[in-house]
Amino acid sequence: MLLLLLLLLLLLLLLLLLLLLLLLLLLLRLLLLSAR
Repeated sequence: MLLLLLLLLLLLLLLLLLLLLLLLLLLLRLLLLSAR
């Protein structure tokens, strides 16, 4: 039970990191577009 909970938490963390990375990429792209 505890292991399952830990696994779920890890998965959630990974998803959050992925989301943050996507957001950063979007921001970078916007900045590059606005710089032109």
